[in-house]
Amino acid sequence: MKPSHTDDLKNLLIGKRFGLLTIIGLHGKTMSGNLLWSCECDCGNTTNRNRRTLTDSPNLSCGCYHKHNHGVVTHGMSGTRTHGAWTSMKQRCQNPKFKSYHNYGGRGIKVCERWLVFGNFFEDMGECPPRLELDREDNDGDYEPGNCRWATSKENNRNKRKTVFVEFRGESKPLVEVAEMMGICRNVLKNRTKSGWDIETAVSTPINKRRKL
Repeated sequence: MKPSHTDDLKNLLIGKRFGLLTIIGLHGKTMSGNLLWSCECDCGNTTNRNRRTLTDSPNLSCGCYHKHNHGVVTHGMSGTRTHGAWTSMKQRCQNPKFKSYHNYGGRGIKVCERWLVFGNFFEDMGECPPRLELDREDNDGDYEPGNCRWATSKENNRNKRKTVFVEFRGESKPLVEVAEMMGICRNVLKNRTKSGWDIETAVSTPINKRRKL
């Protein structure tokens, strides 16, 4: 029987080290379908992380690194970018008076029970790197381990519900990304695809400056 993609990932990742964590096995999947990997920390504790968190987060540990190096006990992180991201996440999902609630809690997006406690959120996500913000990989999924990452504002904006995606050369990509890749005005590309142009013709046809199409 041909090995599955998950089997290939197991062979690739088990035993690999990220920060203080070493992957020891596959834990399972989140409700959003993302794989969670069981990791053993140098301190002896075990924790679960998704692949994006493992590859993108600095100073990875089970949480012990931050507790020992940042004095996180009670938690002592009010006013930090990480605590601000956690607070905003809860407001979006739980406070009907919050400006963007209707795009999150208003349409059923929740914060998982574990992340209602900041210490757990911090243990799973680590410290927010400079110039990044909290983003969900599955825009219809909840805020939970396995579905969240620290992303640039540009990546985050492209993951919004209103983002227009097109099938381009075998991949689903944001229309604005295709426009940047091919060096064409995004508004022209948007107008062309809305008018029924196929994507290859839309990106390769010179712009008629008089018609802006």
